[in-house]
Formats: sequence, structure tokens, C-alpha cells
Amino acid sequence: MDQVSEWLYSQIKILRARYDIDKFYIIAHSMGGLISLKYIQKQSQSGHSPNIDLFVSISTPWTGSKAAKLGTINPLAVVPSWKDIVPGSQFIEGLLLNPIPKGTQYFLLFSYHGIPNPMFIGNDGRVSISSQLDLRMQKEAVKIYGFNEKHSGILSSKDLIRILCEILDHSVGRS
Repeated sequence: MDQVSEWLYSQIKILRARYDIDKFYIIAHSMGGLISLKYIQKQSQSGHSPNIDLFVSISTPWTGSKAAKLGTINPLAVVPSWKDIVPGSQFIEGLLLNPIPKGTQYFLLFSYHGIPNPMFIGNDGRVSISSQLDLRMQKEAVKIYGFNEKHSGILSSKDLIRILCEILDHSVGRS
């Protein structure tokens, strides 16, 4: 996950230089929210103004995923990013230590139409609601929206699209 956020950092740096872009809005789903927050923190720590006016996370596993822990048990098929999203991992804990920089509006969107599974009570089919609604991230949010959708289904939700348009309209009007 650190490598992917490093790649994102380098690509956005190129975009800024090539096209003289002075601000960004980031909308990220699932693990993309973790990678994006790491990028935002890295940009802020670099001493440059982050110029990220808006960050929206959708169904992000802020405290990790118990399913990822199960995925790390079989050493023949472990996906490296799974190690990073195991609850309590160094990546997850380090990520949540640093707040979102001032000047970046953050909206937390979560999904909760899960499947009955005694191992993962309260979920959207992939990520637990408690992970999506980590209190540290709730405190950072300007507003929180919940959607009765499954983890990937949220991306085609008309309600989600409407809320995203409202958030973007408000953010553009702020600039």
C-alpha cells in the first residue's frame, strides 16, 4: 500500500507540473481510500501545500479487514496488500495517527447492505460497518452519509451519485 501511494504521489506530481493544476478533488472507494489518505498525508508532510480541497472516501476499511487476515494464513497465495489491511497492521495504525490536513474537506460515505455472516456481523458484503465508521475518521468528516448498498454496488447507486454531485457542487462553489 505504501508503494501504491508512492506511485500516486509521483503521478500527481507529474500532472501538477505538466498541466499546471493547482488543486485536486479525490474520491476513492474501498482500499483506494486508504491509499488516498496516505498520499494526502505524504503531500502535506512534503512541505508543499496539499491543494487537495476535497477528499471523499466510499466504503473504506479504515481499521482494516478481518477477511484480509484470513487471506494471509495461506503463505502460497498471500497478496502483499492484504498484510497491510489486516486490523492492527503497521500500515493501518500509522495511517490513522495523522489527521487530514487543514484545508481539505473530508466526507465519509459508507455502505451497509451486507450478507448474513456470523464471522462478519454488520457489513456491506466485504467491509464491516465498524471499520468503515472508525471514530477517528468520523471526527475528521464534515459529513457522513450511509447507503443501503453492497460494497461494490454502491458505485452504481443513484443516491450516491446525487450526493457526490451535491458535494462537488458545494466544493466548487467554495473555491
